[in-house]
Amino acid sequence: MPRSIPAALDNRAAQREIRASGPTLGEGTSGVPDEPCLRDHPCRTCGACCATFRVSLYRAELDTAWGAVPSALTEDIGPFRVAMRGTTTTPPRCTALEGEVGVHTTCAIHAVRPDACRAFGASWEQGIAEPRCDAARARHGLTPLTPEDWRPLRPGRAA
Repeated sequence: MPRSIPAALDNRAAQREIRASGPTLGEGTSGVPDEPCLRDHPCRTCGACCATFRVSLYRAELDTAWGAVPSALTEDIGPFRVAMRGTTTTPPRCTALEGEVGVHTTCAIHAVRPDACRAFGASWEQGIAEPRCDAARARHGLTPLTPEDWRPLRPGRAA
């Protein structure tokens, strides 16, 4: 049964709803395991993409359909698509983004984040520069990631 979505769901209310639902997949409230390799991940001190771009997705990704993205954290943008709340505003900031961009961030729904978020690549994480990541970081006064930012995370290396 679909939940009714409040007309004005601000970021604080969304975060309360996420926390009230408890941890997902046996992880912390963010859905991100607190393992050294993920705790030191460059994205955990960035969050610029979540505060730069609109995050749109098909309704099928919602928890009210076949997916798991919380529908209460989205808003309608068309007959078949929704966007994460906060990403259609100026300046954009996804309602699921917790923390301060460029300091410490986490996604409150990381374990069930939209496919668009899963597909977004961080520069040099896969060995190539990602211009959209670089542009998002620049918008927030952050330097682009380099291959060196990923070295401590490579298997067999000390963190």
